[in-house]
Amino acid sequence: MGDPASSLDSVGDPEAFMDGIETLIEADFEKITGWFDHGYFQGIDVFNTPFPTERGHVTIKTSQVSVFLYRLDALHRLQEPLSLFCGCPLSVKVQNNHPVPDIYDRLMRQRFSRSLVDKIYGSRYCQHFFTASEIGTLSDRFTR
Repeated sequence: MGDPASSLDSVGDPEAFMDGIETLIEADFEKITGWFDHGYFQGIDVFNTPFPTERGHVTIKTSQVSVFLYRLDALHRLQEPLSLFCGCPLSVKVQNNHPVPDIYDRLMRQRFSRSLVDKIYGSRYCQHFFTASEIGTLSDRFTR
């Protein structure tokens, strides 16, 4: 079995490979962007609660449950809010422990079609958790 980190180098047609990735994203688009439709939050509609993008987190409380909702890219600065939420001191340590970090890093540098990027960043999910400025920056970053 070859080194998985070199698998992108061995792709015969990188454009066809990226088209395949786009096809997979398109096929699972509703699952990905519909994550909060799953009902695990005991009737909480995440999208009915404003999300403070500058803070990167919000606590949503009902009489039955409290949910600490955060953006993963803000995790490195959420030690204090998470500790307060949990009622005990926590240590937040963010590491890139991805099993194949080289492939992940390479995929993060890939560019996608304008139509897919517009679909992703136009979704209710992205519109809720990202500012218009962030969406513009990310769209530019990931568009071919």
